[in-house]
Amino acid sequence: MTDTAWSGILEALAAQIGIRGAFIFDSEGMLQAATAGETTFGFDLEVSGRAFDRILTGLSSQSHGKFMDLDLVYHDGRVLLRTFEGGFLAILCDRQVNLPLLTLSIEDAVRHLRQPGGKSSGWGLDTEIEDETQVLIQIARAELGQHASRVIELLEAARGSTESLSAAIDRAQKITRLFIDRQKADDMARKMRAALFSRKI
Repeated sequence: MTDTAWSGILEALAAQIGIRGAFIFDSEGMLQAATAGETTFGFDLEVSGRAFDRILTGLSSQSHGKFMDLDLVYHDGRVLLRTFEGGFLAILCDRQVNLPLLTLSIEDAVRHLRQPGGKSSGWGLDTEIEDETQVLIQIARAELGQHASRVIELLEAARGSTESLSAAIDRAQKITRLFIDRQKADDMARKMRAALFSRKI
């Protein structure tokens, strides 16, 4: 997986409410990609990465599982660890984060990371899709289900330029807030913007 693909995944995760940072470590606990500088959260990511790796390795050997998921709670925060082939993902977030909602986002990211040698075109997306409008439509369908028709119409009408698609995302967020659900609207818009602009890197 490319650094650009990693960046797209991490940026989308970091856009979620309550997330302080998202990091990818290799199988030795060495930092490979991050959404923030190493001193941002007051701890050494290199030391933390090695510690996380030892914890995951120990638990994995006891459970005999190929992959391991772990939720570590501390003071006012928590660290969520998700392993994949050749490394693990670490999410630093608020202790009271909306865990069910965040878990959906993490599972989608990890699905891409757990594909050995795979390439991701962006967060939460079918890796075979190249057309950016179809990518955004896929997100709308995943987030809104049967209520996605109006949003899809807006995206189809905006096909052709990043600027028009960005404006369509703004309109889609507004109508989803009004007629469906405010939280769903904001989550959908964050994922769409992260996907649209990560594909421009």
